[in-house]
Amino acid sequence: GINAEYGKQWYQRRVRAEIPTRLVNARFGVVLGHDTEPMALLLPGTMAASIPITIGNGTQPFPWIHMDDAVSAVIAMMDQETGLSGPVNVVAPNVNTNTDLAHALGKACLCVDKPIPTLSGMYRLLYGTERADNILLDSPRVAPGRLVESGFEFAHPELEGAIKALVQEIVSNPIGGADQWFTRAYQKKEKSCK
Repeated sequence: GINAEYGKQWYQRRVRAEIPTRLVNARFGVVLGHDTEPMALLLPGTMAASIPITIGNGTQPFPWIHMDDAVSAVIAMMDQETGLSGPVNVVAPNVNTNTDLAHALGKACLCVDKPIPTLSGMYRLLYGTERADNILLDSPRVAPGRLVESGFEFAHPELEGAIKALVQEIVSNPIGGADQWFTRAYQKKEKSCK
């Protein structure tokens, strides 16, 4: 897609510049943190609807990484001893799909565990065909090969555990109105499940 082409062109320009120092080109998946934009949209939306949704048919890969692991990976890449240089995929070691994300969100938000697919055409209307197709409906299948080879250890390698940790972080320390709303809704659902 268009994003991959831009990435190739950017990398080729950086390589041709012949910078005399070690150059690491970090390629991040979706960074999941309790205060990142994806979670600010996904967690309250899932909690409010009580039903997780998939984008399109949900089979597209969802390359992600927990915020803690993203920060640790950047620190590891700066460390001369890792010897990392060139492109490094900063994503979790397990390849997940958008349906896996919906399942993880549903479980973490104490919702029904059967996601509902949404129509691809809706996202094409909202974001434009090129953007929807290249970003939301067709993601690359990415693995952190070079990061793993360098000996990097993930604190959150599994999507379900990472989302659950984020929810617990919000519930135990709500910051701002959205977190407080989410915490009240979560605690209400938690009581009704007992």
